[in-house]
Amino acid sequence: MAIAVPEEERMTVYGPFQIPDIVPVAVSIPLGWNTDRIRARVTTIGGDFGGKMETTAQITCLGALAAYVTQRPCSIVYDREEDITTTSKRHPSRIRIKSGVDQNKRIRAVKMDIDLLGGAYFGSSAVVLDSSVKMATGPYRFENVSVRGRALATNHIMPGATRGFGVVQTTFALETHMSRVARQLGIDPLDFRLGHVLKQGDRTSTDAVLRDQVKIPEIVKSVDAMSGYRAKRGRQAGSDATVKRGIGIALYSFGAPHTVKGTLRGRPRPLILRRTGSGDVVILTTITELGQGMVTVFREIASRILDIPIERISMDNPDTDRDPSTMGTGASLGVTLFGKSVERGARKLKDRWDEPGEIEVMEDYVEPGYLEWDDKRVVGDAFHTYSWGAVAAEVSVDLLTCEVQVTGVWAAHDIGRPINDRLAEGQVDGALVQGLGFGLMEVLESKEGILQQGRLRDYAIPTMRDIPAIRQSFVINPYSEGPFGAKSVGEIPTIGAAAALGEAVADALGIEVGRLPITPEYLLDLVRAKETSS
Repeated sequence: MAIAVPEEERMTVYGPFQIPDIVPVAVSIPLGWNTDRIRARVTTIGGDFGGKMETTAQITCLGALAAYVTQRPCSIVYDREEDITTTSKRHPSRIRIKSGVDQNKRIRAVKMDIDLLGGAYFGSSAVVLDSSVKMATGPYRFENVSVRGRALATNHIMPGATRGFGVVQTTFALETHMSRVARQLGIDPLDFRLGHVLKQGDRTSTDAVLRDQVKIPEIVKSVDAMSGYRAKRGRQAGSDATVKRGIGIALYSFGAPHTVKGTLRGRPRPLILRRTGSGDVVILTTITELGQGMVTVFREIASRILDIPIERISMDNPDTDRDPSTMGTGASLGVTLFGKSVERGARKLKDRWDEPGEIEVMEDYVEPGYLEWDDKRVVGDAFHTYSWGAVAAEVSVDLLTCEVQVTGVWAAHDIGRPINDRLAEGQVDGALVQGLGFGLMEVLESKEGILQQGRLRDYAIPTMRDIPAIRQSFVINPYSEGPFGAKSVGEIPTIGAAAALGEAVADALGIEVGRLPITPEYLLDLVRAKETSS
């Protein structure tokens, strides 16, 4: 949706913009105007997940052209079919992994080839591929690593930076590979994974030193205690039941914020804290509330520092005429990076609190001084820090229909110290449900560049009947550079759900799952292939 309103020599555009700062730039191109003649105002979004970055800017350009020609306010609203068939989606991918294993049954070398289908336009493919490659080896330490990534031009619609930023795909591939190798070696897949997890002081695939504790063992222990994973694993071996049960687990990590030192992305991204004459505080920024609770968290950070009720702190939807250009948020950097800006700005404001009248403090983001990054060689601290997680999923599989029902999900995460527990828990629950949909049912097929699923009747998403009981926990591990010890939570919970589902189905049926989503049709092919081979 987009609305464009001509105003004398200017144009004001309204829409659910993830990054409102880029909208004047986009609209200025077809109009042939300077960007200062275009004002972008953000409407309440509700949810984003990467789908309202490029798409909303494109729609707004069309609305602005219509308003320019007619000299009247114009709106463009997509119906459900237009929305599904034309807006950006997660990148389809094909990932190949080879490993070299020594006599001690440890992986010594890994080679990964990552192909993302990038659509007819480049869009976000570069940044998604960048994250896919830098986080390709997940939470594991391999002595020798080769990762090649390519974004391929196709006649499909342009994919976007969907929640998980390309790491959902690489995690599914890597976790599936780790389990296959473990089974061939006769080792329990979880024990095999734990034998390769990174530890404090280890180096990542980009040769960055992990300065903080890595609490994967504690995370796995929490998931096992909630789910009974080890007790349930392999219970269907040799069973002739027509409905089989299985359980799987996935380990994963997500780096955020990405390091901009030494890259072309480094530029000022300030925000403002303003104390009014009445003693209220206003946070001014073009960071958008995307349904992740950013407004509440920023207000809560300022409230704690300033020691005033949160009700006296406000943060309105962005307006590019009014707010400093913070260049929005994405890739789970909002709280860790800009929340820290709010914390520093609030401390400076508190120091000046006794000054009369209105007080204004502008605060830019600051990267930790220890970060080192060589963009040309792709070596160093690709990210400020990492969040870590594990998820177990339990399924029942009906061999007559090949339908998979998820009967339980258990997850634990290290996101530092959550600022708001309820919001963090909500992020985890929602992300896990998205991961289940991606893993089991969300089929999108393209024929001659046209998506064949255009409505909710043929593009299935999880309903309340599909969502099992979810239990979760947080392993507290404060991050010294985050506001009150917080790290990122927005992306990481969605990353491992599909991989855990694949492992659960493999456990139930004794087959290897290598493709998503795990539809009944795909599962039937696997079952028949197993029967034929045996």
